[in-house]
Amino acid sequence: MMKKTVTILYIAVIIVMAVATIVEHAYDYRIYDAWWFSALWALLAVAATTEFLKQRVRRLSVIVLHFSFIVILLGAFLTHISSKSGSVHLRVDEPIAYYMDDEGTITPLPFALRLDSFAIEYHPGTTAPADYRSFLTLCDESTIRETVVSMNNITTFKGIRLYQAYYDEDGQGTVLSVSIDPWGIPVTYTGYVLLFIGLVWILVDPKGSYRQLLRSPLLQKEQQPDSLLLKEGTIIGRILHILLWISFAVLTYVEARRWIIGGTIPMSNGYETMLVMAWFIQLFTLLLQRRFRILLVFGFLLSSFILLASHVMGMDSEISPVAPILNSPLLGLHVSVIMMSYALLSLTFICGVTALIAKSLHKNIKIINQLALLSQFFLYPALTTLGYGIFIGAIWANISWGTYWSWDPKEVWALITLMVYGAAVHPSSQPMFRKSTAYHVYITLAFLSLIITYFGVNYILGGMHSYA
Repeated sequence: MMKKTVTILYIAVIIVMAVATIVEHAYDYRIYDAWWFSALWALLAVAATTEFLKQRVRRLSVIVLHFSFIVILLGAFLTHISSKSGSVHLRVDEPIAYYMDDEGTITPLPFALRLDSFAIEYHPGTTAPADYRSFLTLCDESTIRETVVSMNNITTFKGIRLYQAYYDEDGQGTVLSVSIDPWGIPVTYTGYVLLFIGLVWILVDPKGSYRQLLRSPLLQKEQQPDSLLLKEGTIIGRILHILLWISFAVLTYVEARRWIIGGTIPMSNGYETMLVMAWFIQLFTLLLQRRFRILLVFGFLLSSFILLASHVMGMDSEISPVAPILNSPLLGLHVSVIMMSYALLSLTFICGVTALIAKSLHKNIKIINQLALLSQFFLYPALTTLGYGIFIGAIWANISWGTYWSWDPKEVWALITLMVYGAAVHPSSQPMFRKSTAYHVYITLAFLSLIITYFGVNYILGGMHSYA
């Protein structure tokens, strides 16, 4: 009974989050702030924890991973009930000892702050801002401190964090965001650390599901039927291999040139992220194609489709200066890890489609089972990189503008994608995933969540992460 309850609540949370993004876009109403939405998450956490304890799981890697989600939810709850935020508007040489909270109430600060000067840095040879800098003096009864607040560079004083937000057009004033969260952040970050450890531990645990998967006889090269090997010394196989190497070399050169010309890692718009995704697909294909020859076809088709789509869809390929908020080393790490996960999930989609076509043609069930194992071979690291990408982004957001989760449509759909695909690695609690055909159907349909995350948010729902 409890297992069914967890499943129902899990699905309900996903559906509510998906609907919430649409409602917010169409009616400008936030479901995320409703008490019952928090209660729904709490019910899921309690039910899932109860079922987890009931199963008496003893593998430490699994315990750490699942416990991390409870800690993260606890941190989010503490932030929700105890954090304070607002803004302070400063003019040059006018000290202020208060800030305006989000409800418009004037709230005193335990110190005074003064804007000594404000400066805008521009990208060389352009009028596009590269950074905004507020030169401040902070003081209380015993301390006087001079500091600089800029984009992606905050100041903390007396437990209060100050972030660069806006500035006055005359250059004589600035608006700083104020954030106070003494309890939620340390608990949440503890959850992140446990999550990062757990995700990697799941992959390397010698007795874990993923390592057992790698030892499966059906995944060994000598057990693969000829139809999956592409007959290894054939002309077609050699041609595909050479063409893929040429394509990878050219794409690597293009990415390097964009990096050199733009001065920043080329991952700041939709066109560039699609190039990165295609690059990762080709990289994985070249690394693994000797063991899984069918990847030559998969990687070639997928990367070609993505590169074609990036041009046919009319994406802006112009190299332009990045916005100041994107001028962070965490941008490259966040986006590259996310694109890595998207590339791996795309390969699971191709496995699913191929298996369903093979089944419709009444092919040997062994091929379908092998494709299921190959799909899972990609799925586990895809979930690891997706989890890393999401929560690295959360850390970046907290460092840059004072909140690690804003329920932005891209954030929400990335979480939905993680939850949708995450269900597929629980065959013990969801027996349907033990059947190859059912698994392939699910994993093929799950790709819709990724499509919405990447394209739907960018071109329909909008938000802070929109490239459109």
